[in-house]
Amino acid sequence: GIRVDSLGKRFGPVSAVDGVSFDVRAGQFAVLLGPSGSGKTTILRMVAGLETPSRGRIWLGDTDATRIPAHRRGVGYVFQRPSMFPHYTVRENVAWGLKLRRLPRNDIERRVAEMIDLVHLDGLEDRYATQLSGGEAQRVAIARALAPDPPILLLDEPLSMLDAKLRDELKDVVAEVQHRTSKTTLMVTHDQREALSLADMV
Repeated sequence: GIRVDSLGKRFGPVSAVDGVSFDVRAGQFAVLLGPSGSGKTTILRMVAGLETPSRGRIWLGDTDATRIPAHRRGVGYVFQRPSMFPHYTVRENVAWGLKLRRLPRNDIERRVAEMIDLVHLDGLEDRYATQLSGGEAQRVAIARALAPDPPILLLDEPLSMLDAKLRDELKDVVAEVQHRTSKTTLMVTHDQREALSLADMV
C-alpha cells in the first residue's frame, strides 16, 4: 500500500502541497480528485520519487521511501501525455523495462504477450507510435509500466488528453487492468465522473 504523512512541497514562496495525509491499502484503487493547480500531480510525483518533499514522509508498503530515488521505488508511472518511444514498436516499448533487467528472452516474450493481451492491443504489436491513436498509445504506456510487475501503479490524468470516445474506452481498460492485476493504484484526475466510476476511494 501507500501511506502519505503530513506531506508538503514548496516551490520558492509558493506552497503547492500543504500537510496532506492519506492511506491507500494494498490492492486498492484510489483517486486524487481536484481542480487544476490543486497539487494533485505534485503529490503523485512525490510518491514516485520525481519530486522531493519539503516535509512529511512517504511509505510504500513497510518501507519509508521518502529519500529513496525514483528508479529504486519499484512503481509504475503513466504520464498525462501518451509517451511511447517513437522509434520502437509496441512490442519493443512494452519489453523495454524487462530488457533493462536482463531477463531471459523467453520470459520477456511471454510477459510482453501477457501485457499486450491485458490492454487489448493484440494485432498491433509491430506498429509504431505514429500508427496508433492516442488511446492506443496510452495503453502501450500502461502495459510498459506494468510489465516489470511493480507493486504500485501511478496514473497522472491518463485520460485527459483523449476525446470522449477514446476516454470511455481507456477508462474501461484501466478498470479491467486494476481488477485483473489487483495493483495498488493511485490516479490523479479533475473529472468527478471518472473518479467515481473507477475508484474504491476518492
